[in-house]
Amino acid sequence: DEGAPVQQPIRLEDALFGGRTEAFVPHAEATETVELRYRDVVSLYPTVNKFDKYPLKAESSGSPGMAEDAKAAYMASFFEREGVRLEKVEENPGLRFVAKIFLNSLWGKFCQRDDLTSTEIVDSYEAWLQRLTDPSIKVKSCEPIGESFMMLEYKPRFGGAGERAFKYANVPIGVFTTSHARLRLYEALEGLGTRVIYADTDSVVYRCSPGEYEPPGGSSLGQWTDEVPAGCRMVQFTTGGPKLYRYVVEKPD
Repeated sequence: DEGAPVQQPIRLEDALFGGRTEAFVPHAEATETVELRYRDVVSLYPTVNKFDKYPLKAESSGSPGMAEDAKAAYMASFFEREGVRLEKVEENPGLRFVAKIFLNSLWGKFCQRDDLTSTEIVDSYEAWLQRLTDPSIKVKSCEPIGESFMMLEYKPRFGGAGERAFKYANVPIGVFTTSHARLRLYEALEGLGTRVIYADTDSVVYRCSPGEYEPPGGSSLGQWTDEVPAGCRMVQFTTGGPKLYRYVVEKPD
């Protein structure tokens, strides 16, 4: 049909974006019957990628809020849920930080940009000419530095048949990772309804009365852990918009 509209190919990159960040209520305070909760998903992106057999971050996080006599039960529960036996559960903030970077960087490597600009300084005519005539790159600029050096900026030149410079790129993996992450947050928001105060990618602040729904809590992958220190109580939360908030916590006497 000559009059039919031409459908352009789907651009998966258009679906590759981060989480949802939104302020629903500008100010909220706890009362005698209403508590304020601040919950965060444990390792959201590794969870949706089903990397449940990565014990390093859990081993470096320590047993959250547990006494020594409760660690064995925690380790047994972790083994039952994740199939991973923790041998040494000790708090190590540095190791936990490094492990968290590894876990959250793995999926992103598949959708890393492969058209980044490279900068190189050459000190000979031969090296300069070699770069200009290299069929695998496209030189964007040449700037002299003094009398002996030349600074080049260039990008990779892609071949035919969809060839890319980074052969391990797989945008759908990144798209599904961020999409599943948003769905996990939405599942919590849907259950909480109008009690939601603030949400940001993998966390939610909400009001809660006894007997009302709460996201499943815990310290294993995919569960919602409490961001308020153990024994403390959030009494006030104020937000001016996405990424702009403050809250007041009462510590035990």
